[in-house]
Amino acid sequence: RRALRKAAASPGVMGPAWRRLGTLLIWIARSQDTCDASQGQCSSTGAVDVPLFWKEAKENGLMVNFKAGANGTGVILKKDVFYGRAVAKIPRSIVIGPETARPLELRRALVEFEETAETKYNLTVEDHRHLVGLAFSLLAENRSETVFREWLDDRRVAGADVFVLSLTNKQRLALKGTTVEAAFEEMTANVDILLETAGNFTRWVG
Repeated sequence: RRALRKAAASPGVMGPAWRRLGTLLIWIARSQDTCDASQGQCSSTGAVDVPLFWKEAKENGLMVNFKAGANGTGVILKKDVFYGRAVAKIPRSIVIGPETARPLELRRALVEFEETAETKYNLTVEDHRHLVGLAFSLLAENRSETVFREWLDDRRVAGADVFVLSLTNKQRLALKGTTVEAAFEEMTANVDILLETAGNFTRWVG
């Protein structure tokens, strides 16, 4: 909770991943409270039935026990949380990924790719297979009518980049001898993997 509070209140304190996570959870908290199908406080967008989406999410266990602070920054709890209890529960059904990708044809293609990636494409590292599934699920979601539009368009998400890839050659020298010495090579390798596998999914993500 302390980390999320700092991330939302002070963009320079925590890393960009924490800030995007904080942004996502605050958005979910606000949406689950205001988008009540019975009260008609939000509307569907194109093919997306927004009230039904949040109704089913709650039925599947969605619970976010905090909200944005009064001035729009920081995070505060809605009610006390006892030690060891969850402050948030996010059902897998609303997590963007291969198992929830839209359209259904893309979901099938991503699942099939992960099952055959090692033998057919020699993609032997499990993290690389997960990266491909998540990246193309996210791309497809961002290019569709989606309930996640507000979060995806948030400047902290839409404007996000991979910090190490923005470093100059001189700046990368400072990484030598550290635990992140190979970070640049690892990230560029990930980019290459996505570019090389993109042809399998261009039908859906362009």
